[in-house]
Amino acid sequence: MALTPPELKQYPMKTILQFLWLGCLLLSFSCQPDDDMGISDYCLENAGDPNCPNYDPCFEIFPATSNFDIIDSGFIAVDSVVGIPVDTSFASFLYFRVNRVNPLATYEWQVGQDPRVFTGSEINLNFNGFEGTVNVRLTETVPSNNCLAENDLISTSTKSITIVDSFDGIPTTGIFNGELRQGNNTIDDDLTITITGDVPSDLNEWWKILGLAFPEDCINLNRYGVPYTGGYSWLVSQYQSDFSGVGFCSPRNPVFIGRLTPGDQNEITIDYWLNNDNGKRIKRTFVGRRIQ
Repeated sequence: MALTPPELKQYPMKTILQFLWLGCLLLSFSCQPDDDMGISDYCLENAGDPNCPNYDPCFEIFPATSNFDIIDSGFIAVDSVVGIPVDTSFASFLYFRVNRVNPLATYEWQVGQDPRVFTGSEINLNFNGFEGTVNVRLTETVPSNNCLAENDLISTSTKSITIVDSFDGIPTTGIFNGELRQGNNTIDDDLTITITGDVPSDLNEWWKILGLAFPEDCINLNRYGVPYTGGYSWLVSQYQSDFSGVGFCSPRNPVFIGRLTPGDQNEITIDYWLNNDNGKRIKRTFVGRRIQ
């Protein structure tokens, strides 16, 4: 007896399209990102919380790196301090600071021949009366855990700092000739500036940057120069007022940072920022070589 095929049920085209639409809708829901599936913004940013559905026991467990800087500092305003990483300094007081603090790590510092072991992510020491080079060693240790390999649990690095006497000369002072730029535009391709230290013959020229270009309303900066503080290879200034207390350039809020080129005491770069006539912050850069 011949078998007859079952009866095929016919569906109208409208119903078929509805089925296809429903299938696509279900597929789109299955591919939604986690933050649309009930995970809060808090849990997305704090996956180390065991109460979060996306809990990750290795969240923010970082390997030891022991990267650090030796920081020289100076006042640039009444109560403002700037820190500059250095390898040579006049300063008797220096900071030693971990670049990125690991919340699980412990830190041990050994400084020169000092038998003491200092702890913490930042220490400061006084080298008053000392001249010479000091090696500084930092050891960072992370507790054993199931997230890091054994060789990621401890790291040691060493840097040196040379402390010199300022009476032997200040490398940032002198006369420099070079180019002043603002963005891609050259303002002056033959600008000469003078950076002074102690000038016993004229107190108005003590510790000044003379010759940089400023808008006309910065009367005292153009007339007397920029007062600054600095160290062996750097200088900074946040100009606020002139000697009579009237801040002709204060609305422009100029800030200056200068550094000698590493390995070349005859080249200096000075970046400075100030507000233009519309109140927009602009940056100018002077790069020059010593001519005296």
